[in-house]
Amino acid sequence: MRDVETMTVTVKGQGQFPKEWRDLAGLQKGGPVRVTALNDPDHSLLITPIRKARRTSKGLAKFLLSCPVPLTAPERHLLPSK
Repeated sequence: MRDVETMTVTVKGQGQFPKEWRDLAGLQKGGPVRVTALNDPDHSLLITPIRKARRTSKGLAKFLLSCPVPLTAPERHLLPSK
């Protein structure tokens, strides 16, 4: 991917991001993004994907599979009883 890419925005404010951008940002199926105005002379915008919250055990398992280092199971110990 080049350092500088261009896209066209229609009169209605619609635009299509290049496929490479969508792939890198995890937006292959679309999704919400946060747009922040940087208030510089070029009127730049910072566009950040909003990640879905992983609230289920399936989401947690999927997240753990994406870890770069394998996770080891913790050692179990007996709790003192009365």
